[in-house]
Amino acid sequence: MQGGESGLNYYNNLGIGKWGLMMDEMTYNNVDVSKDHHAMMALLDSGNSTIQIPLSMYTKMISEMRKNEKSVYSDLFNGQQILAARKSCKDLYDVLGPIEFDLQGTRILIRPKGYLLNKPFVNDTRYCRGPHIIYVSIGSNHVKP
Repeated sequence: MQGGESGLNYYNNLGIGKWGLMMDEMTYNNVDVSKDHHAMMALLDSGNSTIQIPLSMYTKMISEMRKNEKSVYSDLFNGQQILAARKSCKDLYDVLGPIEFDLQGTRILIRPKGYLLNKPFVNDTRYCRGPHIIYVSIGSNHVKP
């Protein structure tokens, strides 16, 4: 371990029956897409690779992405709205910006290569989709991944 014990970060688990941390902020390309949200919790699940965010944050993020890349849109996939683009992912790596989370004082940065997934889309591998970014409904007793 680099830095010894002083290199460790300790967090309070705020989730009940899950691993959860307070999320202070979420940005896309340095634009705060979470500014209208107050107490937010990030649930950490090693068995799930999606980033599930409220619709208002998802809409702001897609809108910010479209300022630099018009091929980005929202699409329905397996019953969830997901990020998609009419280009291959590799063509977007240097165009789209990073997503950042502030989790209890620790900044997490995910570059486009980490949140885009090149898979067949409408039977065509030329298109990119990001099932790693979906929006979820807030207000129900459970959230479906």
